[in-house]
This record gives sequence, C-alpha cells and structure tokens, in this order.
Amino acid sequence: MSKYKLTTVRKIIYRWAPPNENNTAAYTNHVCYLAHLDPNQEIEFGNKLTMLQIGRAMCQVENGLQYDPINRKEWLEALDEGYEMALRNAKK
Repeated sequence: MSKYKLTTVRKIIYRWAPPNENNTAAYTNHVCYLAHLDPNQEIEFGNKLTMLQIGRAMCQVENGLQYDPINRKEWLEALDEGYEMALRNAKK
C-alpha cells in the first residue's frame, strides 16, 4: 500500500472503492466499526491482528453476514503468505 501512500482504512477504501461507485463513507465506517479502528488511524501493516481485523471486516462488507467461511488459522496463513510475497517483491 506504500506505493499509493494508503496508510489508513479510509485511504485504502476510498482508493479501491471510490465514491462514484460505492457508498464509500458507509463502507469505511462499517469496516472501522468491525475492526475497532478509527478511519484515519495509521495502520500498523506489520501487526497481523490489525490486518486480520481489517481483512475480515472488509469481507463482511463485501459479502454480507455469511462472509467468513475461512477460519482464523487459514486467515493467518494467508497473511503470512502475503507478507512473504511482499518481501520478495520488495527485494526485486
């Protein structure tokens, strides 16, 4: 997210779910409510719990109440894979 300086939940959602296509304010507020974050709070990208909360909250907004057939262990494994991929790409 550093390429676009997306350091908050608000910035991420406004970039990838723009107001001309979505109710971006409601999306942002709901994700932040579910993830227990302030919309303008700087995200600790290295904090897996924070990333897990954001990811799961975004999945719920995108897919409704039956959003999460993925268990916590699988979410954390996916986060680990994502971090590893980001590190590999950063070294290129």
